[in-house]
Amino acid sequence: MPNAGHPAILTPDDAGLVHIAGPETITGEKTFSGGLITGGELRHSIDALNGGLFVSEGTHAFNDGNPKTLFQLPANAIVVDFHVIVNATFNAGTSNALDVDDSTFSFPFVVGINMGVPPGTVLRMGDANMDSLLAVDIGGSSITIQSTYTETGTPATAGLATFRLLWTLI
Repeated sequence: MPNAGHPAILTPDDAGLVHIAGPETITGEKTFSGGLITGGELRHSIDALNGGLFVSEGTHAFNDGNPKTLFQLPANAIVVDFHVIVNATFNAGTSNALDVDDSTFSFPFVVGINMGVPPGTVLRMGDANMDSLLAVDIGGSSITIQSTYTETGTPATAGLATFRLLWTLI
C-alpha cells in the first residue's frame, strides 16, 4: 500500500499487488510483477493524456445477480477488442444465454451467446453473437458495462465466464 503521507512510494501488499487509490504520477520504467490495482483510470503516454492500450476485466458466475456490473469505461474510450472466456461451463438444463452491454443498451457487445460450451472456450468480436464494435467511440460520458445471464430448464449449478475489453483513449 502507498505509505501514509507520501503516496508516491508504492509498496506491494501481502499478495504482491500494488494499489493506487488516488491521483498518482509514476515516472520512468516501473515493473509490477504481482499486478497493479487502481481505483480509477490508468493512463500511459508521454503527455499522460492519451495513447496506451488498456484492459478492463470482470467475471459473471451462474449465481451472480442480474445485471452484474463488470467494469466502467471512461468517456471517449475507443473499443479495440472484446473477449469472452468460459472458465466453467454454464449447465442449466435447456439454455444458457448471456448478454453484455452498457446500462443504457446502446453498446451491445454480446447478445444471447451460448455459455453451455466447454471450459477454455474463447470468443472474440466477430464470432457468432459477438457484435463487431471495433473502433467504436464510447462518447463523451463514461459508461458502465454489465452482463445478464438467462437460463431455461433445470437451474444451473455451475458456470463462470471472464470478460476482457481492450480499449484506448485518443
